[in-house]
Amino acid sequence: MLRSLNSGVSGLRNQQVRLDVIGNNIANVNTVGYKAHRVNFQEQFSQTLRGGSAPSGALGGTNPTQVGLGVTVGSIDLIQSQGSLNPTGKNTDLAISGEGFFIISDGKQQVYTRDGAFDFDRSGNLVKISNGFRVMGWNAQMQPNGSATVDTSRVPEALVVPAGTTLNPQPTSYVKLGSNLEQQSPAGNEARSSISIYDSAGNVHKGSVVFERDAVVNTWNVSFIPDDQTMFDTTGAGWSGVTTRELALGNITFDDKGVLLNNAVSTLDLTPSALNAGKFSNLSITLDVGTVGKTDGLTQFADPKSDASTGYYNHTAVMVDQNGFSSGALSGVSIGSDGKMMGIFTNGRTRILGQVAMATFTNPVGLAVNGDNIFASTPNSGEPQVGIAGSGSRGLIAPGTLENSNVDLASSFADLIVAQRGLQSNSKIITSSDEVLQELMSLKR
Repeated sequence: MLRSLNSGVSGLRNQQVRLDVIGNNIANVNTVGYKAHRVNFQEQFSQTLRGGSAPSGALGGTNPTQVGLGVTVGSIDLIQSQGSLNPTGKNTDLAISGEGFFIISDGKQQVYTRDGAFDFDRSGNLVKISNGFRVMGWNAQMQPNGSATVDTSRVPEALVVPAGTTLNPQPTSYVKLGSNLEQQSPAGNEARSSISIYDSAGNVHKGSVVFERDAVVNTWNVSFIPDDQTMFDTTGAGWSGVTTRELALGNITFDDKGVLLNNAVSTLDLTPSALNAGKFSNLSITLDVGTVGKTDGLTQFADPKSDASTGYYNHTAVMVDQNGFSSGALSGVSIGSDGKMMGIFTNGRTRILGQVAMATFTNPVGLAVNGDNIFASTPNSGEPQVGIAGSGSRGLIAPGTLENSNVDLASSFADLIVAQRGLQSNSKIITSSDEVLQELMSLKR
């Protein structure tokens, strides 16, 4: 009789564990990045009343006779399925679409999370808001040429964007020109393209690149005229003119079809005048007029808007791009699907600031739950495989979103009913056993 009591007690105890797990799942239905759990039961052990026997002679074999002695929890499994993504509109909120975990640290240990509710603290650290753990990745490193790069082969470190981050000015070293020079232009006719040039101090200077039709067929002489005639030293070789200082730069030639045939334009070298000495460094600027044999820069096609009878020739030469800029202060940060953190500066430029790291595991369901939406590695989870989003089996990052809990409320309520019935059934075993024991005790009277 005690066997049934023990079975009922073990059933009550372990069905209660199932209720605890289901209740925890339901309680965390709105917890960011929460992963549901499930309970698997198994028979505790059995008492053998009679062993089995093999067939012998005219007798057949017999099966073992055993009585089960209750139930126990076989496992509580972590369900690592994807939760739905919920847009938040906050650019530092991050979710993972696919496999992987964000890596966070308190300075003593690295742990993992799917909760991407991140923000910057007053020191510029990217942190998990709920507990201040710092988000790990790779900070950008400045290069001698002023650019910034991220080396993801290094060990991840805490991501930080210090307050007051600025972008130093970059002098112009490249100007690309494009569009069309009118094919019907007579010798001596000019086309001008206004360009902007930044010096090493971040000051912008205006000027014009002048294209003058040469007497040689399909050839244009190229020169530069600064808007401010006092800004640059115009006394050196190559400068001409009395009231307007013009720097000769060479020439370009087109074939009969209007495609660039030859580029003999020299580098635009500018030296500050005595009036501006020490204010900025010498400038050496490459003028890109296109690729010889292609139409990716300047061309010489006939334009229907031109009217030779009125002396009007439609030139459309313009500055397409230049690589200089003034200084700028950090005004915002955006994070891409690959985890790259781009700084947005007040001068309109962007620069990479760092990249968020991600980790995957051979057996993610083997991770230990540490609370606060944090997982820790275990011997059965495997070692973290660290890399960037979108590489290997790692999912992509969805900026401006958070991952919802993967709890299925409908299934949870159904499981809740089943667990409740299990508790009631096991309590019935105990009351029935108690009634039988009472009957046995009454036999003594």
